[in-house]
Amino acid sequence: MFTSDAADLVSSAAGDGVSQAYARPLRSGKPERVSQSSDGAPGDAPSQNPAVSGDGRYVVFDSASSNLDPRDANSDEDVFVHDRVTGRTSLLTPPPAAAGASGNSGHAAISADGRYVAFQSSREDLVPGDTNGRVDVFVQDRWAHTIKKVSGRQDGSQSVDASSGPTMSADGNLIGFRTGARNVSDRPDPEPESAGPTTYRSHMFAYFNMRTGKLAQAGYTPDGTMAVVLYDDYAFSPDGRYAVYAAAGLIPTSPPEASRASCTLFKRYKTDIYVRDLKTNTVRLITTPVDGTATANSDSVHPRISGDNRTVVFSSKASNLVPGDTNGQSDVFAHDLRTGSTRRISVRPDGGQLTEASYTPVIGWNRTVGFTSDSADLVAGDTNASSDVFAGRLG
Repeated sequence: MFTSDAADLVSSAAGDGVSQAYARPLRSGKPERVSQSSDGAPGDAPSQNPAVSGDGRYVVFDSASSNLDPRDANSDEDVFVHDRVTGRTSLLTPPPAAAGASGNSGHAAISADGRYVAFQSSREDLVPGDTNGRVDVFVQDRWAHTIKKVSGRQDGSQSVDASSGPTMSADGNLIGFRTGARNVSDRPDPEPESAGPTTYRSHMFAYFNMRTGKLAQAGYTPDGTMAVVLYDDYAFSPDGRYAVYAAAGLIPTSPPEASRASCTLFKRYKTDIYVRDLKTNTVRLITTPVDGTATANSDSVHPRISGDNRTVVFSSKASNLVPGDTNGQSDVFAHDLRTGSTRRISVRPDGGQLTEASYTPVIGWNRTVGFTSDSADLVAGDTNASSDVFAGRLG
């Protein structure tokens, strides 16, 4: 799954330079535009954040397009689902319940069978009593036609802070997201409610269990400290046993200093990759340097875990995770949880280093890895001078 504003990926009009969402089956190698109406017209506004069901049939994405479904009468971003078998594209988020209702919805995740879709939304008409005026996380059951808000406090009351960036286990049971909601932890809260949203708590990794109805904290470091996560830098293993995340430590600043991973009272240390076993509550640091030093020497982000719970892929600017990393670029790595070994997988066919950055890896059930790279030396004939998406199989 990827987005592109290229005009020559499919035979029909690509959308006049508007970014479109695509699926590219590895078997056929032919891109398919999914951000199109049921009669094949490309979306008339940018589409982004595509995600696919386990069998590859259903693709969800968000778009401000107004021509994908006749029921979509606003200019807000909405979530759509495209059926690659029937070719039908449908509005997933329901039309506004009242005239004048508005708000953007997006960043959807879909379960393996296509039944459950989690998404974030600033709309207040999706469920009754949503009056907090914040972005919240919702789950829609496409079979039962129900929507549930899963972000909030442990006691069931509304959160005063935003929740966003949902992720989901393959069965749709665990819904993870970043939140500033209080009282979601199963450990003592280190910060009083009166501290407000100006502290690091707005970057906590929480999850909702659909079976038990419980909200809990997913992200900790090995010493039990709450992990501070970046947007979209977390995921579950398909079976929901493991949580993987990129977490940063924070230190107070004087005078206050702003950064993208904290707010005005803190600045962040670099991010490392952790794996938490939600069954045993053990946490492992996996960005461990090959040279024996204590920590990686730069940020590691965007972890994803394979279907067999064995391999974690991530991107990193660190130069001490594998021998001979001297290109000064972000690379994609694979860490074997059984052996503890890490190897760089964004390399040339001859094993040499790339000259440009590689990032945002994903890994499938069959250990196929995809990632984006700015380099032109991953495959022969790459002469478009643009970033591209690549795929390969782990041995």
